[in-house]
Amino acid sequence: MSECIVPNEILIIGPNAASQTTLFFDSFHPYHVNRAYKKSHSIGGKGQNCALACNQYGQPHKITLLQTLGGPTGEFITKVLHDKGLHHVTVTTSGATRTCTTLLDANTGTMTELIEPTVLLDGNECRQFEDSATRLIQWGRDTLRIIALCGSCPNGMTSSTYHNIAVQKPPHTFLFLDAVKDVHQILATQKVDMLKVNGEEFLDIVSQLQWIPHSTNGSSELATYAARLPNLAKQFFEQYSLRFLAITNGPHQAYLFEQSASQFHIFYLPHLESVLFDMYLSKRDEVVVQHSENFLPPTVTLAHRSRLLEWETDNEEYLAELQRSQKHSASSARSVLRYEADSAMNGTTGVYQGTPWPTRLLLNPLGAGDTANGVFLCDYLAHQDAVQAFAKGLAAASASCLVTDYTGLFDQGVMQGVLERIRIQPESFVTSSETLSMH
Repeated sequence: MSECIVPNEILIIGPNAASQTTLFFDSFHPYHVNRAYKKSHSIGGKGQNCALACNQYGQPHKITLLQTLGGPTGEFITKVLHDKGLHHVTVTTSGATRTCTTLLDANTGTMTELIEPTVLLDGNECRQFEDSATRLIQWGRDTLRIIALCGSCPNGMTSSTYHNIAVQKPPHTFLFLDAVKDVHQILATQKVDMLKVNGEEFLDIVSQLQWIPHSTNGSSELATYAARLPNLAKQFFEQYSLRFLAITNGPHQAYLFEQSASQFHIFYLPHLESVLFDMYLSKRDEVVVQHSENFLPPTVTLAHRSRLLEWETDNEEYLAELQRSQKHSASSARSVLRYEADSAMNGTTGVYQGTPWPTRLLLNPLGAGDTANGVFLCDYLAHQDAVQAFAKGLAAASASCLVTDYTGLFDQGVMQGVLERIRIQPESFVTSSETLSMH
């Protein structure tokens, strides 16, 4: 990158991109032949999903994405970003960008993610990436407001790349970090303003500091350390001089700690089923039309799916255009399913507040955390209110789970519905150990 390129206000550094394939199964059985009833293609990678979420939030002009891409999969990602009008700077690699595959099981509502190994970058490619980041930061020194380091580094690139980028942060620029592998070297620069990880990742990080025993129990252990999170956060601030520490836990409560505050905040997230019910009330046909992909059997019938597949096959180019240009890419496709959706509502799966209601949803949480990052960054840039920006990011992340085909997309109406129902509870660091629990 020899020409002078001035980045936009948010520079997203996402070295580990992916081509994303999602396969949909009526029921997925390990150790057997499994035939999908639908397949979709999109782009993946933490930085790329973050950029897509910024675009979906209506702020594409605020971001510049720095990435590595190679091969036909890299060309596909480049085309999607170009069609969406997202400013991106790419270091070309000799090897092809990885493909990641998501398996969605409609019978259980569960997700399985298969991640290919990343291409091995050589020394020259790593230097090009670091040099590109250096130049972007130098050329944007007067206008760059946020730098976001998103995701792990590809094979051949070490955390020293993130370290070398972090130390170049301009004085008035906010440095956001969402990574867990070898993160201590990056935090030790004392340049990181905010670390955002999930609960399991945070416990892994502090266990490396030997503040808690190392464990492989994953999320099941979070409840054990819930009462200790405030004290662990305070130790973390003393160790690394962060301004903010954000910890998520999927659909459960999230935490935002601020170094200079006497309180922290817990975010209690609503169930998506209750959000949809409250939004649509008695208009049950409308919610099924708008979110037909999400309702599990018997609401979604094989005839319904056959109709969907037939329509998508006949309108493949139209759907591709929708993905590039629409706020919620699948809404137009779902409108043709009104007859099937209305009929399917005769066989509901549960009762909500005394009303028959399909209470089981097919969700795709892949990229939800990255969606939260993108919306947080855009809103924090605009308003400098971390609590409200984090709440909006969490709401967008929840809404994105309803979009099963693509990552980084969400219905802004659903996002607003979730946001209005998030309960934000301030807690004192002093009294929290007596009252805090994680559900």
